Amino acid sequence: MTLHTFTRPPETYRAESSRVSRRLSYLLPFELLAVLFILALIVPEWTRTVIVREGFGLMEMAQFVMVAASAVLAFSLQFKAAFRRDLLLRVFAVIFAVGAVYWAGEEVSWGQHFFGWLTPEGWSAMNDQQETNLHNIGSWGDQKPRLILMLGIGIGGLIVPFLLLKQPDLLPRRFDILYPPYWLRWVALIVVALESLQHVLVPGLEAETALLRPGELQELYIAWFIFAYALTLRRRASEAV
Repeated sequence: MTLHTFTRPPETYRAESSRVSRRLSYLLPFELLAVLFILALIVPEWTRTVIVREGFGLMEMAQFVMVAASAVLAFSLQFKAAFRRDLLLRVFAVIFAVGAVYWAGEEVSWGQHFFGWLTPEGWSAMNDQQETNLHNIGSWGDQKPRLILMLGIGIGGLIVPFLLLKQPDLLPRRFDILYPPYWLRWVALIVVALESLQHVLVPGLEAETALLRPGELQELYIAWFIFAYALTLRRRASEAV
């Protein structure tokens, strides 16, 4: 595989995703949603304490692992020739790695969830959850980075694949290596759908079902998208000549 192959001809972009199984590409994302809904209905208390518990729930731990792994993968791109020879690609990889480190650190309050240290009194007064993190202090640490991620996934995961297949000349060849893979469009669709769900969710439903903190569920799929995207970039960079 070489660089600059996706936009001309666009068939190579679809062919890249043919290596991914149907289960991984779109069945698994929807199967996970179904399993979580079923667990919430059948064993709500277990779901609340094991799956969605704040701090050490499986959902948050899965996010931490995927995003931390994404940071390592993004950092490793600096050592790949495809990125070393293009300054903009290297800058993108640095921003990706730093962003992933920030999310992973914030997810576990920079180690507080693991080691249990006390939050300094002054910081605790500013933090909504009295933790040593930034995302509970103001919108610049939480909502605005989240909005950037949402736009990136919505555009990169849904609009860019459509353009690559239908109007590839509208996209610059220089950034072919960065375009999200076609098979990730289903995860991107779930992320966008969950964003809409948060705005129409009936008040009280979240508490009644125990599951569905839609924001937390959405973050799980965002982390899934980021991790799969980082793996794709690493593989493309390794195969590029």
